[in-house]
Amino acid sequence: MREVRKILIFRNGRIGDVLMVTGVATFLHKAFPGAQIDLAVPEWVSGVTGSQEGFHRVIPFEYTFSWFKRLRISWRLRRHRYDLIIPLEQANRPTKSAFFWGGRFRFSFSNKYSALMTAHLRYVTETHETVNSLRLLQLALAYMHKAGYRIENYDACMAHNFLPPVLHFGTEEKTTGLALLSDFGIDAGRPFIVLHPFNSLDAPLRRWPLKNYETLARLLTSLGFQVLFSGYGPEIAAVEPIMENLRNTPETVSLTRRNISARERGAILSMAQGLVVSDGSPMHLAVAVGVPLIALFGFSAANRTGPAPGNSPFMVITASYPCSPCMYQASREREKCEQQGFGDCMTAIGPEKVKDSLLSLMAASARQA
Repeated sequence: MREVRKILIFRNGRIGDVLMVTGVATFLHKAFPGAQIDLAVPEWVSGVTGSQEGFHRVIPFEYTFSWFKRLRISWRLRRHRYDLIIPLEQANRPTKSAFFWGGRFRFSFSNKYSALMTAHLRYVTETHETVNSLRLLQLALAYMHKAGYRIENYDACMAHNFLPPVLHFGTEEKTTGLALLSDFGIDAGRPFIVLHPFNSLDAPLRRWPLKNYETLARLLTSLGFQVLFSGYGPEIAAVEPIMENLRNTPETVSLTRRNISARERGAILSMAQGLVVSDGSPMHLAVAVGVPLIALFGFSAANRTGPAPGNSPFMVITASYPCSPCMYQASREREKCEQQGFGDCMTAIGPEKVKDSLLSLMAASARQA
């Protein structure tokens, strides 16, 4: 039988987008145990995943509108003579790129350029992105199986229902995580909860009010938990005002007072008892490391870009507004929220409810451990 020897997975986007394909290599290794599986991602997120998750190489590329640079990328990738190229996103441009990158077989979601593919699959917007990716991979397996290529564990792979993200950390990364916790004033030997208020300063409708995070921190410290506030870059300074208000709480409340990488943040999360966050990359990090997660949603569609279903403990909390989610459509209600600078559906979620939900989730997770 013919063998699949080289596979290229392509994912453009931000940290959270790349995190959602971290489970792909493990899945494909079951089907093609001897194959080389590479991952092409934008340069600035190329450190999120790698050999720890089963990829042989992570190929960073520059997201550019320069035709010369795009041709150079295409020439570089064509030389590898991939058997399969699979862009795991529904946009037009990655599909067109996959054609120029020269894979013998190419599979994508249906779009403007999907006629250039060997086969394509409709992206179901009501389905989580990781499940859509799994269905596309299974389409590729079915096609290759029918074409006479060797596929191990074919029935088991085709029976998969979920493809959750996963991150693995070596001894050095775990040691770094412990050192960072110490630098931030958190005792890793005692329970601590991570709160990540912002995710991005340019997406105010996704955010839960900072005052609510302050109230939640007080509730958690009164129960004996340490609290670590987390942020990226300028988000750290944005959290500073409430740190002074929390100086006299009964337990430690600290802040990641310098920027750290996604993997360092993941190593810290892997030692935490829980995370509270709205839509964004820390949420996907929590799923990847298996920490109990409370995800706050209103503006975004949790069934599409929320926590990936599979084997990680999480709970999505929404205020169930009829206009929510409004991320993919304009409306009078969304325009009003944009003008006022915050989403009513997010401010309606109370800190007491979040605290009770987190405690319940943590208890359920402890029973299953």
